[in-house]
Amino acid sequence: MRFISQASSDGVTEQLFVLGEIPGVLWTPENAAGARPLILMGHGGGRHKKDPDVVARARRFVTGGGFAVAAVDVPGHGDRPKDERYDTIATENQARVTAGEEPAPLIAAFQALVARQTVPEWRAVLRELQRLEHVGAGPVGY
Repeated sequence: MRFISQASSDGVTEQLFVLGEIPGVLWTPENAAGARPLILMGHGGGRHKKDPDVVARARRFVTGGGFAVAAVDVPGHGDRPKDERYDTIATENQARVTAGEEPAPLIAAFQALVARQTVPEWRAVLRELQRLEHVGAGPVGY
């Protein structure tokens, strides 16, 4: 994990990081020392790790509860390059739905495909975050 920037304001420190090709952000209480519970936050489709709603919730968890909060850009979102494979499947699925096919199985299959990449990435990020002195190996929530 490599931290690429750090800024603090209103009691919250924000650190942008990359782990391999995975861009992420970690929010902690300013001058945090010692382990604390960690919250991993996801974002909706088409959004990114620093979506205003994600940032607002993260800052609330940090200032209100002293939590560490992290978010990453999943494949094809935010600072990640577009994945042509995923874009092709999404376009094909939309055409199938337009032609009258039931969308639920298509969505489930697509999400399972994305999860096969996303879950190992989240696990790797979690391992690295828990090695940090100001996060630690305490409880984790999503």
